[in-house]
Amino acid sequence: MDPEYKKFYVCSVIRKFFFFLDPGRQGKIKITKMLGSSLMQELMDVRESGEKPEKPNWFSLESSLDVYNDYLSLDRKRNGLLSREEFRQYSKASMTETFVQRVYEECLTYNDEMDYKTFLDLVLALNYKNEPPSIRYLFRIIDYKHQGAIDRQTIYYFFKDIAKALLLDKIHAPSFADVVAEIFDMIPTREYGFIRLHELIASGLGGTVAGLLIDKDCFLAYEFREQQLGPSPTP
Repeated sequence: MDPEYKKFYVCSVIRKFFFFLDPGRQGKIKITKMLGSSLMQELMDVRESGEKPEKPNWFSLESSLDVYNDYLSLDRKRNGLLSREEFRQYSKASMTETFVQRVYEECLTYNDEMDYKTFLDLVLALNYKNEPPSIRYLFRIIDYKHQGAIDRQTIYYFFKDIAKALLLDKIHAPSFADVVAEIFDMIPTREYGFIRLHELIASGLGGTVAGLLIDKDCFLAYEFREQQLGPSPTP
């Protein structure tokens, strides 16, 4: 491993442990919790299989370099930080303008520019959208009114960018009413019309809902999911 890159590799390893095992952002993890986690097994898998494990693994040198090189390619100013305009060019997610705006409003930045640690958190949240820590992370960004719930206004606030992007691609956008009904039907709630964080996590569909609101490609994958599955076999 290149000595100059080693500190970034260590940073990516530590960041995943804290992202998943310290969701309250207390800055500490119990040793027993860390040793008993599936993350430790992932890390050991890399050590046992070498730098290129058989299946994708965040802790592999290859995976870590991919994320690091993405960050370097986005950093056009070469100042070690990402402006909003630079972050918008991230090609591994079709993030909406509203989502990018909320990221920079809600996440830690330096003079409105993102550092590598914040970038790692976002990549983890986007790559593991269905995991509770990722849902918590994305919920904080989506809940732009800080009311502790997703309501009709929140859905409209994010969906308007999705609809605009679909129209630019000459793809028919479903009506706002249909999207609202679909999302509220997906998530069992105590109060219809208000989806709270614990309800989003308990549903098992929190990552799907987040994707529908922040990422055009995720929305299209859900919209055309039946076509992707292919026709049902004839009896």
